[in-house]
Amino acid sequence: MFMSPTVTAYAALSKVRRETAGDGHKIGRRRYYLYAYTSGEGWVPLALVPSLEFEDGKLYIGGALVLNPKITADHVTWLQQAEDKQGRYYTVGHLHLHSNGFEAHGTVTVGTSHADATTHTVFVTTIPTITYQTKISASLIRRTRQ
Repeated sequence: MFMSPTVTAYAALSKVRRETAGDGHKIGRRRYYLYAYTSGEGWVPLALVPSLEFEDGKLYIGGALVLNPKITADHVTWLQQAEDKQGRYYTVGHLHLHSNGFEAHGTVTVGTSHADATTHTVFVTTIPTITYQTKISASLIRRTRQ
């Protein structure tokens, strides 16, 4: 199969970007948006945990402070069961940082307890996605000569 030089260069750049680990220790303040893969719909925002935030060495999952996250050079992991104003919650996660720490992928498990928690394969990015809908006009535009 023939691939144009542009496609080949883009594929090589994407591979390098994915393989460029982010350093979790160097992330001062950053908000990530979580997307889960759904069959038939593709990557959609994860409604249960819309965001994950780093702030000066602390990790927040959906706005809740995670007490003892493990932050390494290229991974972030956590396990927490707690109760807050909204009630009981249980969350576990393992994310592999890449793209110089601006993206990550892994799994996030959420629920009220270990028994009812569901695991989601996630893609995490600092840039929220935007969806555009476009329409192509079928009517002809006639030009008149003057």
